[in-house]
Parts: sequence; C-alpha cells; structure tokens
Amino acid sequence: MTKSDVNNNKAILFALFGYFTFSACDGFRKMLSSDYSSMDIFLWVSIINVIATIAFAPMLGGLISAFKTKKLSLHLIRGTIGAACSFFAIKTFTLMPMVEAYTLFFISPFLVSLFSFIFWKERQTIFKTTALASGFIGVLIAMRPGADIIGEGTIYGLLTAFAFSIFLLLGKPLREKETDFSMLFYPSILSVIVALFLVDDINIITDKLDITYFVLGSVPALIGTIFLIKAFNIADAGSVSPTHYSQLIWGFVIGMVAFSEYPDMFVLTGSLIVTMSGILLLAENKVKRYYIRKQIKEAELLAAE
Repeated sequence: MTKSDVNNNKAILFALFGYFTFSACDGFRKMLSSDYSSMDIFLWVSIINVIATIAFAPMLGGLISAFKTKKLSLHLIRGTIGAACSFFAIKTFTLMPMVEAYTLFFISPFLVSLFSFIFWKERQTIFKTTALASGFIGVLIAMRPGADIIGEGTIYGLLTAFAFSIFLLLGKPLREKETDFSMLFYPSILSVIVALFLVDDINIITDKLDITYFVLGSVPALIGTIFLIKAFNIADAGSVSPTHYSQLIWGFVIGMVAFSEYPDMFVLTGSLIVTMSGILLLAENKVKRYYIRKQIKEAELLAAE
C-alpha cells in the first residue's frame, strides 16, 4: 500500500468522523426543540460556537488572522448568509425527520453547479447535466409534490440548501489566502449578531442537562470541522467528498434511535437517488482533474525533450 493510499484511507476515516459529529449535533439540536424555540437554539448554539472557535484558534491559523483580512466585506456577506443557513437548518429539523431534511440539504451541490453555470458560465458536461437532473428527481420522489409531506419544513429545507450553496460559492475566493479561523469565525460571530437582533427575549439557560445538550449541539461539529480540514489537506478532494453523503446514514440511525423516525420507501428511494447523483457529480470532477493533470504532465515531458 502506497503512502497516498494510506493518506486516502486516513482521510476517509477523518471525514466520516467529521460528518458524524455534524449529524450528532443536529440530533441534539432537534432534542432541544421540544423545550426551546428555534431562535433560542440558534442564539445559544451560535454563542457557544464563537467561544469554541476562539478556543481552537491556535489550531486554525490564529486569532489575529481574522482581523488582518483584506476581504472583510466578503466575509461579512458570507457570514450573514451562513447565519441564515444555520437558522434555516435548525428550523428544518424541528419540523421534519432528519433523513428527509438531509435529502433536501443535499441538493446544494447541484445548486452550486447550476449557479456556477449561470453566473460564471462554467461548462456543463453530460455527466453534470445528468447528475443535476437525477438529483432533483430524487428530491421530488422523496418529497412527493402534492402529498401531505409538503409543508413548512420542506420550505425551510430548500432555503437551507439554497443559502448553503451561496455560502459555498462565496467561500471559493477566500480559501486560498484566508485562514481556517477566519472562514469559521465570521459566520459564527455574525450568527450571534443576527440572533441578538431578531430575538425578542433572551431565554437564559439554567438547567444543567440542557446546557450539556447545547454544548453537544455545538462543539463536536467544530471538532469535526478540524478533522475535515485535516482530511482534505492529506488526500485528494475527490476521494474524500463522497463521504459527505454518510450524513444520510447517520441521520437515518439517529432519527430512528432517538426520535422513532422511520422513513418510507419514497424517502429512502429519493435519498438514494440524490446520493448516487451527488457521487456522479463528484466523480465527473475527479475525472476532469485527472485529465488536466495528465495533460500538464505530458506538456512538461514534451518541453523537457
């Protein structure tokens, strides 16, 4: 086994753990929704996120790096959209089962591809077009338009996917020169600001068990993010990205065990189609990168002759 294979295997394990922490946090937030409003959960989760992000700053590029940025306006826009995305996601989980929520969330890669074509004229291949079409078909099967399942939760789930896709696109021009701390800090602090602006009354949490749930609904996701950063640093993105869809499995397990949620065949079939469509989209990108690297290598060999 080569060093590259070892790194890929390690990266996949890191990523699977990272995405598990995201789903676990979503589960704790859903638990809290029986006693707290979505705005209360959003506020306190955001406050804990800011504290945890600052605590982990030395591992993420340093606290000062966030204040040295030359792209503050873009960070503020991206952070505000990230705040909206976080609230929409919390609201979605309070209104619908976890697997159904994730099925809606996972149309975001298709939206990113679609927006890239609309705004940046990125070339669309047959693979991408097929993946986009089948992904939306999967969502339609899972949500069954016209059925009673369509409601407020579906709307918030779609808003989450839309906001997250914009959030991802705005992150592209920031990734090369901005630290991981800057990328995490601004969405966290802006979530607190947005929550404080919108909340009517601040509900002070005093119950120790609830405080524990709020912490478990925040900090593990930050730790998982650090593992994901490490995963993408040591392996090819094409090898790691498909693990994102493991959240559907975690969502199914957590939903079944913690909330007695049992998705029907429509939801399971639609989720499977969305997952396979997303993997097809990722595979197309991996193949494209392979041929680009191959062409560069051939050009270098010709130049050396």
